[in-house]
Amino acid sequence: MDLKKYPISIHFTDLKYTLKNICICLLCSTIISSFYLESLLNFLLHPIQSCLTSSHKIIILSPYEFFFIQAKILCASSLIISSPWIIFYSWSFIQPGIYHSEKKIIISLSALFLLCFIIGCLFAYFYVMPFSFSFLINSLPSYIEYHYSISSLISFSLNSLISFGLIFEIPILIFSITYFKIVEVNTLSKNRRYVIILSFIIAAIITPTSDPLIQTITAIPLIFFFEIGLLCSKICTSLTNAKRTKNLL
Repeated sequence: MDLKKYPISIHFTDLKYTLKNICICLLCSTIISSFYLESLLNFLLHPIQSCLTSSHKIIILSPYEFFFIQAKILCASSLIISSPWIIFYSWSFIQPGIYHSEKKIIISLSALFLLCFIIGCLFAYFYVMPFSFSFLINSLPSYIEYHYSISSLISFSLNSLISFGLIFEIPILIFSITYFKIVEVNTLSKNRRYVIILSFIIAAIITPTSDPLIQTITAIPLIFFFEIGLLCSKICTSLTNAKRTKNLL
């Protein structure tokens, strides 16, 4: 950590420089993504299209719908493409105020956050999206003729990818807040019942239907990954306490 005290104007200058570079990265990423817009659209629809038959149609409900879908895809892809640079410039801005001993653990946790998010997205893309969409189609009565708006399908894909990417980050989040003593491990253990209730509330928000079965299936991974994070935190706390006890002896 740099212990020199700088005037507030220097920090604002650094912040302005950081934000300017992030905006440039986002703009460049958006321009690059615009050349691959059709490929990105097909990528997001692929897990869903595999469940559709020739009788199913993907439709547009308004003249502006496809334009807003393209804008949504461009925003999502530009954030993903520019995320390494956003992380780099953000880290360059905050790292002078962080102790050297903390930098290594923060870099490791950031890498784990990114890795878990990617794994969650891949899990959603190859398993969750085809299964859940197929389940929703098969649950409809045979006498109903159904067509799908491209807006709803793209929203379904993006929500699934982002939701499961964040769900897979829960263990690292729980470990982080206990490691930095934001919340004690025992506090989380004692309030486990509130976490379970919160998991079902979140599941009710992010699931596309009000079906209790779908909501329960969504809530189970939230609780499961919370328990994994809690277990890792307990193991880390026990090892740290044992090391301190050994040093005292």
